[in-house]
Amino acid sequence: MNCKLFLCSFLMITVKVIVGQDNCPQGYVMRNIQCGGKIISKCIPEGYKPEGVSWTVRWASLSNATSAGAADWFSTYEQAVEAAHNKKPYIGVNGKPIMYDVNNYIIFLPDTKLCNTNSSSVNTAKTDLQNSIKSFLIRYKDELANWRNRMSLNLYAPGAVTSEYNRQLTMAYNNVKNLESMLVNMSDKNMSEINKAFADIKNEEITLKNNIATFESNQQKKINENNAEAERKMAEQKLKQQQYLQQQQQEAAATRNAEIQRKMLELRQKQQQEDDMYKRRTETMKSALTEIGNIFIERQREKAAEAEQRRQMERESQRRQEEADNARRAYLMMEAQKRIEERAALAREQETDSIFLGGNLTKSNPSTGLPTTLQKIYYVSYERFYNTNELIIHLYTLNRYSDGTWIFMNDYLKKINFKENQSSTGVAKLVGYFKTEKEATDFIKSIKKKGEESNCKVQIIYETITEKPTPKVDPNFWNNE
Repeated sequence: MNCKLFLCSFLMITVKVIVGQDNCPQGYVMRNIQCGGKIISKCIPEGYKPEGVSWTVRWASLSNATSAGAADWFSTYEQAVEAAHNKKPYIGVNGKPIMYDVNNYIIFLPDTKLCNTNSSSVNTAKTDLQNSIKSFLIRYKDELANWRNRMSLNLYAPGAVTSEYNRQLTMAYNNVKNLESMLVNMSDKNMSEINKAFADIKNEEITLKNNIATFESNQQKKINENNAEAERKMAEQKLKQQQYLQQQQQEAAATRNAEIQRKMLELRQKQQQEDDMYKRRTETMKSALTEIGNIFIERQREKAAEAEQRRQMERESQRRQEEADNARRAYLMMEAQKRIEERAALAREQETDSIFLGGNLTKSNPSTGLPTTLQKIYYVSYERFYNTNELIIHLYTLNRYSDGTWIFMNDYLKKINFKENQSSTGVAKLVGYFKTEKEATDFIKSIKKKGEESNCKVQIIYETITEKPTPKVDPNFWNNE
């Protein structure tokens, strides 16, 4: 491992993962920051998200180790802390830890944005705290004035305003004045005290709101008691009215009974007259029923006609549904035929690709299985776009490292930003490796000739891939297998 990669010039010391926050304002935490080659502790905003850099955990090397320790990088501070706690020692063949000390590490952020002394995070926090307190006090004083006005216009008990709530409001006014005085003389040393006073006033506001709610609840309770008394008196008055009405009804009932007896006699006399009239009405009703029967028969005919009309409408609806189903089946058959034609077209394009590429469709990992006599190998990327009939060919030359190793295939594919693909619009394949440049260029010439014969627009690009040597470390440690 190259010591310079981990800034070995710094002294590796065991540090606490979470540094204290006593000197940081609310909303800020103390973290280790790398500034100008040094690691210093600074207050930074909670949840700070770095851009372009990562939180670094560096483990010191053991006294008998040949390496310079180990390091790892994380996107958040919490992930770095978890990794530092869970780091396992690398055990050598003799059963003892080698390479790095899991108990000797430091966590820091190499973010130069936080190193600018002209824009101190503490001063920024101080300004944020001042603005937050000022806006709160403006609202809170208006709120206290509003509560005092409401107290002066409402009675808690008959004939008096409670002194308890006035005392609490007076104390709140005094606390506001004290905080305003502390805000004028604000400094780095008393920020924690101001933060605590600010938190106390906010808790005081919650208490006052609860007390005001209790005050108004008691007011409402008194109103409810008065309403209940009024409802009780109304119920008594209503009962007296009901008793008076009941007496009036009994007297009226006696008068009505006498009147009923008189009228019953008159009814019996009239009953005989009505019996005679009933006979005459019976004859009239017989005639009317005959006419009604005729009307009913006519209505039945009309209903039958309406039913036939509904059946015709249902048959028409069924016919239209069948036509719609037939149209849908025809559309599905057209879509199926279209997919068959697309698959056939794709098969033709794939056959053309197979002709262009010949038998050179194998891919080998350049890090294993290569003869040690080779200093260079060659890969060809083949990309053809069916819609535009474009053919792009890259020839990549890979140089072997000075330590006799090759670049890993995953790193190589990331380097050239290449991913194999096969779709209805085109194909991308990686062909190789080739042992000689002539073998690779002959293959490219063959593809170019076949492509031009098929009216393809052919483009050839040459690139050389060279990487810095990889340190000789156990691949399991770096997860490179």
